[in-house]
Amino acid sequence: MPDDVATLINRIDAEFSALDAKIKHAQGEKQQAHRDRHARLATFEKELETLPDVWKPRLEALVKRFGDRAKVAPITLRRSNVCCRKRRERQTRAVRERESECSIQQSLRV
Repeated sequence: MPDDVATLINRIDAEFSALDAKIKHAQGEKQQAHRDRHARLATFEKELETLPDVWKPRLEALVKRFGDRAKVAPITLRRSNVCCRKRRERQTRAVRERESECSIQQSLRV
């Protein structure tokens, strides 16, 4: 009988260890996905900065060609790095809060 209890305890411990490993693995995947998204976002923002070099000459050509038929006032607004940084900080804070909530929920399950 004591062997049965010891076996049961070992099985329970093994299940909880496996669960912890699964949780840590899933969290690691989520964190990696988050880092990958931020890297893609940074690349995207760099590409956005090059777009005015592409469309501005074309817009100016249209203004020259059709300026006498229509009133056109092109306005170029550049987002400041401060704005982008604040947005990223808000997103990061939101992700951390969600991760914190998940870890709290996980600890309550155990």
